[in-house]
Amino acid sequence: PVFLVERETIGLDYARVGAVLMRQWRLPDSLREATEFHVEPGRAMAFPLEAFLVHIADLLARSVGTGEDFSLQVGRIHPESWDVTGLTLEQCLSAGSEAKRRLESVMNLLFPVRRQVGV
Repeated sequence: PVFLVERETIGLDYARVGAVLMRQWRLPDSLREATEFHVEPGRAMAFPLEAFLVHIADLLARSVGTGEDFSLQVGRIHPESWDVTGLTLEQCLSAGSEAKRRLESVMNLLFPVRRQVGV
């Protein structure tokens, strides 16, 4: 995973940087902890539900963004995620499909496909 490469290369990862910024900006601890620990949600102490939700959402967003099937990400989901959040794989797949549909709709608004006359 990218966060491990970042830690090995520069000594910290993007999630930690985000948490430091959130602390400096005096954002709520629930946001900071969810950001800092979403890559390892089992480490969240005060707000584990939020960290596990962001963990799943991050993997779901990555799959939607890359066009990869979310079911291929299932092995990367922390095992406790399902129990802590109460979510199911089916709910996540449905949310991913809806997110993909909405993303495509927005992209079509921003970058309309020009239709060729006579085709």
